[in-house]
Amino acid sequence: MTLRNEILDAAGTLLRTRGAAGATTKEIAAAAGCAEGSLYRHFPDKGALLFAAVEKHLPTLDAVLAVGDGDLRHHFERVAVALVDYFGKLLPLGVALAADVELADRNRERMRSGRIGPHKLLEHLAEHFAVGQLEGRIRAAADPLTLAALLAGPCFHFAFMRFFAGGVPLWESPAQFASAVAEPLLAVASPDPPPKRAKRTRRKDA
Repeated sequence: MTLRNEILDAAGTLLRTRGAAGATTKEIAAAAGCAEGSLYRHFPDKGALLFAAVEKHLPTLDAVLAVGDGDLRHHFERVAVALVDYFGKLLPLGVALAADVELADRNRERMRSGRIGPHKLLEHLAEHFAVGQLEGRIRAAADPLTLAALLAGPCFHFAFMRFFAGGVPLWESPAQFASAVAEPLLAVASPDPPPKRAKRTRRKDA
């Protein structure tokens, strides 16, 4: 592992456990086993270092979305569980940055200038659902972006409750929650059944 990656790993760990205020350059350097000056050979300042650490440790959904699944209910449930895990890993990092006013402002400007941000996740999910429509697995009339929002919103809220309260008594597990979330999605996303063919009746000879 390169020193840069060791620094990013150390910064990510400190962000999650101590927040942005506790993730000082001195502490990051000590955790990475290097001199504090070494940080500035890789990053111009602490803000750039912390942003890079968040980006390195962001989980992805690509592995989950890449697996084809003919059963739409199971697919929604699997993606919902993955989203809960995604948001669960993202929240400590996001909260740590948001708690520092200066870093939060810099991060917003960075997202605006780079056209990046939380909306990219919804776009990514929408693109995946659009492919499902072309394959006939999702109703053609359903709006992919709406489906993405209907799935991601509850998953974020569930992860948010787990993060702050340590658990969600309304459901025993993320899997049970995912099953509950999938049910209403199926009502709007399941393909229409093929039209029934009219039965032909044979005419009896007079």
